[in-house]
Amino acid sequence: MNTKQIQIRLRRSVALAVVVAILSCELFIAGAAELPPSVDEYASALSAITSSRGRQSLEELFEIAIKSAPHVQAILDTLSPGELAALRKKMPGMQITRAEPATVRPSAAFFAKLARRKGDKADRAFFAIYERSEPDSSPGAPAYIALSDGRPGCTRFDGPLLVALYRGWLSFRTEYPDAYATEAQGEIDSLDAELAAGTCACASRNQVAAGFEEFIKAFPDLPLTQKVRARLDRIKAGTSQMRFGCRG
Repeated sequence: MNTKQIQIRLRRSVALAVVVAILSCELFIAGAAELPPSVDEYASALSAITSSRGRQSLEELFEIAIKSAPHVQAILDTLSPGELAALRKKMPGMQITRAEPATVRPSAAFFAKLARRKGDKADRAFFAIYERSEPDSSPGAPAYIALSDGRPGCTRFDGPLLVALYRGWLSFRTEYPDAYATEAQGEIDSLDAELAAGTCACASRNQVAAGFEEFIKAFPDLPLTQKVRARLDRIKAGTSQMRFGCRG
């Protein structure tokens, strides 16, 4: 075989290798899960905040995180272990797990820490109460709902928790009426619904009655309090449909 033939074969081999590499790359890209646009949006917004020198509102970043959660959760089962690891690296500050129940949500501890370091007063106030209401240790439910096998179970009507959280959210909405309005009102609405109609109580009849009495004493003039007082009357009369010592 002469030198010219060898050169032609080498060029053909190189060309073939390039084509194979391109096709392999295209197949890899086609097989990879397509991430929602909000993933890049979140990563970009977080990078802008962490690289800035001054303080700024975290509200837009948090809203992007909330918006991205259901879209990311919808594709979790399609991701390879490597893709899942890459997603987590791209979205620091998000709790992402495929364990039952699958969860994608902002990490309260991460955002509370970021607020102390980079946020404004409204951020720090919001995430202080948000971390108490939606702790990372309870990704499936708010703090006042006990988990059973990882899923929402009974309601902690007894003790000071519900009163403290309700007071915290009312105070935040009063002091910062325009900040995190949707999220803060959503937390209050969830508390309202549980206090007005929740029927699975973790504690005993007497403990729940004491918890309701504490709420009535703390918030005597709220419209919700009338419903709580009526529920308390039914508990004392023995006509309540609430299940006590319930586990979900």
